[in-house]
Amino acid sequence: MKTGKLLVISLILFGRLSAQCPTAQGDQTTYGTNDTWIGYVYDNDNFTNYMGYVNEGSPGLMNFDQKFGNVNQITYPTNGCSIQTESFAIRYKLTKNFAPDTYSFTVGGDDGYRFSIDGGNTWLIGDWGGHSYTTRSISVALSGVVNMVIEYYDNGGGNEISFQACGGTTDETLYGSGDVWRGYVYDNPDLTAWKGVVFEGASGNPYFDEGFGGDDVTYNTSNCSIQTSSFSVRYRLKKTFPPSTVNFLVGGDDGYRFSLDGGATWVINNWGDHVYQTGSYSAYLGGTLNMVLEYYENGGANRVSFDINSIVLPAQLQQFSGRVQNEQTLLNWTITLTSNTDHFVVERSADGRAFFSVGQVKASTGVTNAAGARFAFTDPTAFTGTQYYRLRLVDVAGVSTYSESITIKNNITGQARIYPTIIQPNTSLWLQTGKQLDNMTLTITDLMGRRVMQQHTPALSGNQTTSYTLPSLMTKGTYVVQVKDVSGVQLTQKIVVQ
Repeated sequence: MKTGKLLVISLILFGRLSAQCPTAQGDQTTYGTNDTWIGYVYDNDNFTNYMGYVNEGSPGLMNFDQKFGNVNQITYPTNGCSIQTESFAIRYKLTKNFAPDTYSFTVGGDDGYRFSIDGGNTWLIGDWGGHSYTTRSISVALSGVVNMVIEYYDNGGGNEISFQACGGTTDETLYGSGDVWRGYVYDNPDLTAWKGVVFEGASGNPYFDEGFGGDDVTYNTSNCSIQTSSFSVRYRLKKTFPPSTVNFLVGGDDGYRFSLDGGATWVINNWGDHVYQTGSYSAYLGGTLNMVLEYYENGGANRVSFDINSIVLPAQLQQFSGRVQNEQTLLNWTITLTSNTDHFVVERSADGRAFFSVGQVKASTGVTNAAGARFAFTDPTAFTGTQYYRLRLVDVAGVSTYSESITIKNNITGQARIYPTIIQPNTSLWLQTGKQLDNMTLTITDLMGRRVMQQHTPALSGNQTTSYTLPSLMTKGTYVVQVKDVSGVQLTQKIVVQ
């Protein structure tokens, strides 16, 4: 009996010794510098059995988001031995000299995490327990050298640890100049929680088309990074216009609005959740204007664009604009009441040079008011990319006058979209299709990969919006929605049930 007990003890000791890492580098005490963390990795969740070290952050940017491959369990290498990311712990250390200011720190993790600025003696942020990904934030006044420590452990299932530090202030009323926009970035869709400044456009050309690097990625600013799943930007540019008629074209996915008077009024306003759409505005301008372009993103794809050109309209044509809606082009224009126009020929071009007729509108069909007569025309042709439209005004004597062309851009790629991404229990989730989906299956799983809902539909047509009621038993937390049809996976999107 004693021999058996000794054998069991020997096997246990041998197993523990064999799990040690003989090549583990790092002394477990040294702090990282130059915004680069040293993370000491342990092959269990209680910071014993040291395996080696890793680094996070980089010079000038100490923020990081380590998702360990976005899967529940992988082989994770260290400067020593690799581990399996199923049950492990990491202690990150960084020494940094802070200029006097108030700084905001946000730490997130799945599972437990805690954050210290005094070498681990006390914890300013802590969510030390098994759970899905959560974040905690705190603001604190700092000045001088600080020894920061982040401790993290995973105890099965998904794993992720993130850190973001933001500090400093700025004057959010300053305008860009020289055709370079000054953009103020906010970490939510309602233009609050300022995170930093970005710039768009170039000297002599205020045009820009920003996709933010992807649908849900880290986007860096002058001060802090954000995730592009839910955010907003206010762009400002002061520009002097010579007397001329100017055409503005603004696009966005989701909401956008454009002002010529510092945000007091909006001449283009499409402030809502939707796929990429464009709006335009033409006006006779002259002098210096304070242009503001506001944009927000609330899940799914994200994009904002701005284009501008000066045009000379025929004397009797006051305004000419267009936009894409439901894969059709909607055109609008206004003429003076004194115009002798008999009818309009609407022309379209794929290259801006060779135009052909797509329809006619009689001048007698206009809606009149004190300012003039308004007209509308719908071109049902679906297209992707850029199209050009112009009007041929034919008067009662048969004489034709051409307008300058306007540019209409449609960059819908046929992607599916789920919204909202933050949702309450017992409410609906909406799926918007960009193209037809055949034999479509919508599946919702939790972060452990367990299926909580699945629905199948034989076919969904393009640009169709369908609602799905979430199961009443879904608890608060983060879930993954996958949309798949006969051609493969069309969408993978995280949602949060609050």
